[in-house]
Amino acid sequence: ITQHTPQAYAGVLHYARTHTGEASAAAYIALGQAYFDDHKYTNASASFLQANRAGQALDDYADYLGAKSDFAQQDYVAAQQFLQDFGERHSDSILIDRATLLLANLKLGEGDPQAALLQLAKLKGSVLAKSSEYLFTLGRANELAGNRSQAQQIYTRIYLDYPISDEAGQAGKQLHQMGIAAPFTVAQRTRHADGLYLAGRYAAAAAEYTTLAQ
Repeated sequence: ITQHTPQAYAGVLHYARTHTGEASAAAYIALGQAYFDDHKYTNASASFLQANRAGQALDDYADYLGAKSDFAQQDYVAAQQFLQDFGERHSDSILIDRATLLLANLKLGEGDPQAALLQLAKLKGSVLAKSSEYLFTLGRANELAGNRSQAQQIYTRIYLDYPISDEAGQAGKQLHQMGIAAPFTVAQRTRHADGLYLAGRYAAAAAEYTTLAQ
């Protein structure tokens, strides 16, 4: 996982092939995650499929990670096969909510925001519903469904309450794409900069403060 050298890949692959059952499945999961991190999604999907075949204890991980890899390749049909009835097939999995969120993003990829909103509704009250990842998906679903005011509120909340998240930057871009030329007030931008500063993101905070001063 930490050293993605050819020797490391070869060693883990050798282990996966010379063991059986859960040991082999665990090795294929590690291999697939490394491929995924290296953006080699075809290899990642193949590894997660092998993990699924080798054992049973990690099948929920193999399905979820396999779906993520297929989603990254925009192969929505293959990804949905892994996510369909995920909760029923893996009723004790800790990944059920994440699989639901991924399915919502898949529906957005297919251009069906209403189906995405139905999936997101299942996550209300969950821990994941408090994440910037969930909120950004909710914002995108509302934006594509034509609920502009709700989308704007959600994107603004991400910008203010989750300043160090990747989604904070994306939220600003989405608002600009919506035609909102100056989406944030000076007070909101100051609060965002303060959030960056308090999180120790000094370079990003300094850049924002400098822009505000100008």
